[in-house]
Amino acid sequence: MLSSGPDKWLLRFPTSDRPVARLVCLAGAGGSAPIFHAWAEALAPDVEVCGVVPPGRGQRFSEPPLTRMEPYADALAEVLCDGGRMPLVLFGHSLGSLIAYEVARRLQDRADVDLVGVVMAAHTAPGHSTTGFDSRSAGDDRLLQFIREAGGTPVELLDDPTVRRMVIAALRADFLLEAEYRPARRDQLSVALQVHGGRDDPQVLPSHLATWQEFAGGEFDLRLHPGGHFFFAEDGAAPLLASIRSLLTRQATAEGRPGAMP
Repeated sequence: MLSSGPDKWLLRFPTSDRPVARLVCLAGAGGSAPIFHAWAEALAPDVEVCGVVPPGRGQRFSEPPLTRMEPYADALAEVLCDGGRMPLVLFGHSLGSLIAYEVARRLQDRADVDLVGVVMAAHTAPGHSTTGFDSRSAGDDRLLQFIREAGGTPVELLDDPTVRRMVIAALRADFLLEAEYRPARRDQLSVALQVHGGRDDPQVLPSHLATWQEFAGGEFDLRLHPGGHFFFAEDGAAPLLASIRSLLTRQATAEGRPGAMP
């Protein structure tokens, strides 16, 4: 269900009335929250999985999309601070990794939220480039080609003119956000930082993923999985989710709740 008020940012996939930890997921450019629906069943039942619904997506389609990082990260950080002090892990795929970093930077020193880890996937760190794809000058056909090459979107959906227009509009908003993003600060993250990628990703190479290490102020872990840019929707999903589960389980044990998240 889509929450009302400030929590309209989060699409929840509940498996328990009393969750003891939360995983908040940010999709890549043009992506949407429902892509993470299956994760709720794959993780422990007392982990609340949420997908982020920014303005201009899903049931917020009528709202103007955000094309600047600062208001996006500020708003989402405040929403997450209202969610109570349960262990929180942020997951970001592709562009979502940059947003996750900015949100984590805002949360890591706050007392009203318990951020325990950040998991990045399929993107370079702030200030580094990957493909050199110039999204701002690309026409619609080039954008669609880029989507097809990346995978993750059923090709038959792009044959529908209405869907195609929606996808292109979402992509252009997200690509503008990324193109205009200039990190005001390059803080290291004090919480655990995991970085994951697909071995067959044509856009993001292991050397790109390794750039995140300069943002790690503590534990850093880089792992490659079977699959491409959307490895987490392919064979790489199981090991990725196991890594996320380990972050949450470790925190639950440290807080004296060994029965949580088996």
